[in-house]
Amino acid sequence: MRITIFAAALLLSGMASASSIAQCSSPKGYSYYPEIGHIGPDSAGWKEDHISQGKVTLVKGADGKFDILFIDASETITSSRADGGTVAMASRGKSSASFVVLYPGKTVETYTFLETTSRNLEFIMVTSRAGDSVVFTKATVMAGKCSFIDFGNL
Repeated sequence: MRITIFAAALLLSGMASASSIAQCSSPKGYSYYPEIGHIGPDSAGWKEDHISQGKVTLVKGADGKFDILFIDASETITSSRADGGTVAMASRGKSSASFVVLYPGKTVETYTFLETTSRNLEFIMVTSRAGDSVVFTKATVMAGKCSFIDFGNL
C-alpha cells in the first residue's frame, strides 16, 4: 500500500522516473508557538507535536533534482516542489545528508537523513514558519525512523 501511495506521488510530482532515496515516518517532537496572530497568550509556548501517520520520502529525479514528498496531518500526499518549494542539498557525508526546502515568504524546512552509530536510520525535520500568508507562526523540531536510506544514490 505504501509503495502504491508513493508511486502515485511520484507521478503527481512529475518525477515518474525518480528514484527513492529515503523513506521515513511518524515524526514527533516539539513546536513553539509565539503569541502572534491567532495564537493568544494561553496557547503560546512549547507544545508536544507529532504526525503519527506522517511519511516523508526523499526522491531524486532523472534530471538530478531532489524532491521531498510528504503525508502530513491532512493525510494528503504533497510534493515540496509542486507545492512551490525549492529543494537543495545542504550537506552530505558518508552516513548523513541534509536538505533545505524554501517556500518563499512563508516557510523554511530542513530535513536530515542519517544512520546513527547504532546503525539505526532516522530523520530530523526542522521547520520555521512565519509571514503574512501563514495562518499559524511556529517553529518545529521533530524526528522519526526511516525504513531505508540509500546514501550511495545521492
